[in-house]
Amino acid sequence: ALTEPQAEQLRALLAKLGDGAPERLSDEYRAWQRRRVNTPMLKSIGRIRTPDAEGVVNLEAVDDPAFEGALGEMKRVLLGETPGSLVLTGPAGCGKSALLHVLSNRLAEDGWIVFEASANDLAAGQSFLGQLEGRVKDLAAELRGKDVVWIIPDFHELAFAGAYRERPTGVLDMLLPYIESGEVRVVGETTTDAWHSLAVRFPRVRTALTALRIESMSDEEALAFAQRWCVHARAQGWPVPDEPTLREISLLGRQYLSSAAQPGAIMRLVQ
Repeated sequence: ALTEPQAEQLRALLAKLGDGAPERLSDEYRAWQRRRVNTPMLKSIGRIRTPDAEGVVNLEAVDDPAFEGALGEMKRVLLGETPGSLVLTGPAGCGKSALLHVLSNRLAEDGWIVFEASANDLAAGQSFLGQLEGRVKDLAAELRGKDVVWIIPDFHELAFAGAYRERPTGVLDMLLPYIESGEVRVVGETTTDAWHSLAVRFPRVRTALTALRIESMSDEEALAFAQRWCVHARAQGWPVPDEPTLREISLLGRQYLSSAAQPGAIMRLVQ
């Protein structure tokens, strides 16, 4: 990546060469501009996701066709010729957060900045009239046209942040124009019921974001998923259950974590 002095030298060279500048140099300068982000500002609101340290076992090590298919669709929406945004829906435990973890790793490794901030993060400390609106506008201006993907947990809560009786306009109303235009790329995460309720109240979200539903695995699929994960974890020297114990864990998960979808129920106990 270019440093600030190198970028300034390149800018001056491109200005001097004019139309005769090699396309490769122009592309390099434009790429630097897209990745020039005020990271201290972003960190003051949320956090910057970074790739996992070497040796950490996560879902990237598990060759699961359903997960890989979902990841491929997410990248297609976010990084296509026409940039878009999406929201992951599904029951708790189906793997939404795990998918976002893997997506963050891959995007960060490719040079993208992955920013995470929830509605609560945006509203934190914004107690005076107009403060939240100003923060949202400043953040949107900083992210416009940049190689940044914004992950928003509990996406539906944006509808209520900053809204009150005298002014029913919330953060979601402020962000939707930027999302619809593709200037800001976001990946939301929420439950299926919360998404349906949000879509009734804000019909624009149905066209502004691509909804990708993550289905719960069957118990047999979840067990096979956990078995593959254990193989990779064992190779890293992690203590993992043997096969009979893993099957017992699968049974316990169905009995005591029945409210959690698979593979979350079994992986919560395995990890």
